[in-house]
This record gives sequence, structure tokens and C-alpha cells, in this order.
Amino acid sequence: MVKDVRPNMILLSRIVMISLVGIIVLSLLLLFSSISDKDYSLERNIDNHRIGVSNFYNYKGKIYVAIPGSGHVEIPEADPLTFEVFSQNNNARQIGWDKSHVFCGDEIIPHLRTPITSLGNDLFTDGKMTYYCAWNTESKESFAISSIIGQILYILHLNKKPTYYYHPIKLMADDGRKFFSIKSSPFISTDGSSFYYQGERIEGAKDSLFPIVSLKDYQDKLKHSITSTSDSHYFSNGKQVFYKTKLLDIPYRNDLVTGSFSSWGSFEILYSLNGGKIFIDGKDLNPDTSPYHLLTLSDTYSEHVFFTNKNGVYFYDNENKKARKASSENVFKNYKEIEEGYFSNGEDLLFFLSDEKWGRRRNPGLKSYTTKVCMLQTQAKGTWHKWEEAGNLPIWQKGNEWYFLDYNGIRQGIKEGVYRITNKETFNARTEKEGFFYSSKVEKMINEGIFVPANYQVLFKAKTQLADKFSSDLLWILLIVVVIGLSTYFLLKKFNFNTDPFILEENTLRINNFIGKRYPIYDIHNVLFSIGERGQNGLIGKIKIISRNGKTSSEYRFLSTLFVLSDTEEAITKKIKELQKELARRGIQSQLLKE
Repeated sequence: MVKDVRPNMILLSRIVMISLVGIIVLSLLLLFSSISDKDYSLERNIDNHRIGVSNFYNYKGKIYVAIPGSGHVEIPEADPLTFEVFSQNNNARQIGWDKSHVFCGDEIIPHLRTPITSLGNDLFTDGKMTYYCAWNTESKESFAISSIIGQILYILHLNKKPTYYYHPIKLMADDGRKFFSIKSSPFISTDGSSFYYQGERIEGAKDSLFPIVSLKDYQDKLKHSITSTSDSHYFSNGKQVFYKTKLLDIPYRNDLVTGSFSSWGSFEILYSLNGGKIFIDGKDLNPDTSPYHLLTLSDTYSEHVFFTNKNGVYFYDNENKKARKASSENVFKNYKEIEEGYFSNGEDLLFFLSDEKWGRRRNPGLKSYTTKVCMLQTQAKGTWHKWEEAGNLPIWQKGNEWYFLDYNGIRQGIKEGVYRITNKETFNARTEKEGFFYSSKVEKMINEGIFVPANYQVLFKAKTQLADKFSSDLLWILLIVVVIGLSTYFLLKKFNFNTDPFILEENTLRINNFIGKRYPIYDIHNVLFSIGERGQNGLIGKIKIISRNGKTSSEYRFLSTLFVLSDTEEAITKKIKELQKELARRGIQSQLLKE
């Protein structure tokens, strides 16, 4: 007898099953370890163990640090008896030290020795070495893989508890150079010849560097000569303009200002008050011909940032990170912003409305958001002017009609932006009694019919379509299934796996599946083959083992070959005849039944 040495499905199926069980067990271990590892007494008594105003805690003879995104992390290298922090420095809460090490969060800063000095803007020095230790945290690269490996090593007591976020550390100098923080920005420092943004050198920045401030700070500086610290990430030396460490393709101008927009993703904008280029997070957004004019930074009813030039109106699509054209006509020409997000040329009123599309239970989440640019429709004559009797409330009058221009926004549940006041006397009485209008009071006015939504015409829309996460996840699942299927196919082909329904061993007939049940050859009376239907996928072969005592085995199914989606009677019959020949060579009777 020639022994069949080909790898079989018993081996393959068991390898797959063991792998799946291993993955499940590992997942459960990771889950339970993350749950059981939490020290709830530390969470409950956190304030009692805090060291000064820092992020560090001395709890039960161990030092912990609070890392945003990772929780409270033990620092096994830290000595609790000699551990110290900057006692009154809120801007150095991420730094601590003991007799042997200086720590930035839970990481040791290499070669830095005490005593250390805080230079401001996250710079620290011992006189020779100067490091940048970020106040904020960042997520680690290869987050998923490294965290799983780290957690496994932690469970096996081969490593400390893994952290998914960290405080970036950068060596600034090891030659004793002196560094100074720039007071006008929390991000900039200098060594007297070069400038640095969060520890990274800004190439080309010489002599001086200052932040390009927001419109409000710009106006305060003009009116009151007030210079305050700015959180802007745009900088200039009076000639060039930088975003963080990147040199931008724009010369410095005195009317450059910055602003932020926070509807469905926060970003920082650089623009010129008198018109020019526009940048968002350092990216040049000039799709056509400058100069461009930013319309507003109000996100009360606008889901998008709009800007204009002589050729039309554009908006920023934050999903695709690019500018798109909304209208070939600049309808905002000769209009001025009379309230945040509301524009008038004296006779007409333009404003924004927004619309959001959300998925349902099986496919939840935000699907798209739209901003509609609208023009108020009214028969009233005259020009728009603010109603003085309303005080600070945004009430505007045109002819014999009065309108409330809402400042609460859709996030406060107020769906429309402009409301016509139906009863002036009732509104006057309510204003005198209740004063400023919060969203709840506006809703009450709407419900009582004092405010009614104004009539308007939609001029054009700006829409952002979000990637369908459900479809994306489904696609990934299908892709993984296809990859596994193709890999299995090539694996079986390459190593010539035995896919027959049984294997004839020395003394047994063994079923070629995960269980691999054995039937002694001497006890086999007959092997019955048949062909049956496989639903809508053609036909399938069937086999049963009849023992000498008359007992019948379970029914086992097989295909003519593993690499077929729809089998035929001809192919299965041919396969059965081959199997019958193998059985006959071992003296085993077999029979093909007709169903």
C-alpha cells in the first residue's frame, strides 16, 4: 500500500480552528485585563494623591501620571520618596523628576539631569541639555498593533502597561545653548539665531517672528495698542509667512488675520481683510483667481466656510480638504455683514440655513451636511435698519415688518435663522420683562406664534457628502473574505491538499474533516454514495458508512473538487467512480445509489 502523504483537510481545518480559538481567547484576555487592571480606588481618590498642580500622583507608594487618552499610568522607574514637580507652574504639569531621572509624562527624558529650569513654551533645560516636552499628547503610530503587542507583554509581566498616547519629546540642543520662549505665542522659541515651532526649527525664519492674530486681536491692537498671547499657528517675520514650520506662498501684508471655524471639524484660516489668498491649516485654497474675500466665520447656521471672488462663490469641503465652487455668480457683491452670518445691501437680506442627513438604525451616523444660501422674501418696502427699541437684540426692520435674526443656531434646536415678528406689542412687552433671548425663550416665542419662520428663496447650496462608514466596513469585510478565500485556494493548490471525503489509512477509513472520525476497515460492510441537490448551487456528493452490525454513519458531503462553485452530475459521478476504485483496492464494497 502506498501511503498518501499529501496534507489533508483535517490538518488545515484544525489549524484554522485553533487559530480562531486563539484569537478569541487573546481578545478576551485583553478585554478582561483592561477591565480588571483599573484601580477604581485611585479614580475615586484622585485629588487626594495629586502632587502639587502637576499631572503626577503618589498613590500607595507608586508614582502615576495622568495622560490624556491613556488614563492614569504607573511609572515603575520613578522613586516616590524623591519625586518632585514644579509646584506652582500650570504650564509644566507634564514634567516631574526624582533623584535619578526627569520624566515627560511616563517617559524618561534621556541625559537630562536635575536641577532643571522651565523656559516656557514647553522647553526645559539643565544648563547643558535643552528639551521640548509637549504639554499636549499625540497618539502613537501603529496604534492598534503596538497596543495589542504591548498589552500581551503586560499581561505576561514582560513590560509595563502600554500607553496609547504620549507627550512628544524633542532634543533642542546638547551644547549649552540658551533658549528663550516668545511671549506672544505659546508655540515659538528661539536660541537667538533661529526660531522653533514646538521644538522643530523653522527654516528661513530670521531676525524676528510673531503670530498673525485673529480679527478681534487685530482690532484690539489697532484701537488700544493691546498685544496679547495668540494661539495662532500662522507666523511671520514681517516678510514671509509660515504655518507651523511650513513656508507659505504668500508675502506678509498688514491686513492678514486668522480665524477658526468649528462646524464638523475645526480648522484655522488665514485670510486678508482687503482680499487676497486664503489658506486653511496651511493649505493653499485658491481654486481660481485671487483676490478672495472671506464672507464670515459664523457657524451659527452655516456648515461651511464661504469665500468669494469676481467669478463666484466658493466653499471649503472639509471632508475632501479642498475648495469647491458653489455659484458662478457672486450674489454677495455689495452686501455687508450686518449680524454674524446675515448680510444686506440695504434692500435685501441674505442668510444661511443648514440641513443634515443622518442614517437609520442599521446604518447610523451623519451621512451629509448642506448649507443653503437664502434670500428673504418680503413685500415690505424701504431699507433694512436695526430696530433701536430692541436694544442689543438682533431685531431688524424693513418698512412695517420686523424680523428676529437668531444667534443661537441649529445646535440649540432653532431650525430657522430668520423669524418674522407677528405681534409687535406682545414682543415689546416680553422684551421689557425677560430681556436677552436664549434658545428656550426663542422656542417659546415660536410656539406661541410671536415668531414665525420667514419666507425665503434658496439661491444655491453647498453640500459635503461623508464617506459611508457602514458601506466602507462592509467592503473591508468582503475584501478580507475574498483575500482569505483566495489565499486558501492558492494554499490548497500549491501544497496539493487532499480534498477527498475520506482518507484510507493502514487499518481505518478516516473522514477528511475537522473531527476526522475513523472507521475500522474490517468493520465496514458497505460505503453508499449518492448525488443530491445543493440548493441553488448545483449538485453535491453524499457518502454514508454502513457497519457490519447494520449501523449507518452520519451523512458526509463532498464536491468533485474543492475549487468549484456549482457542481454537475457528470463531475460528481466521475469523482465517485475514482473513490470506488480506491475502496475496491482495499477490499471495501461500495455502491452508487440513485436519488
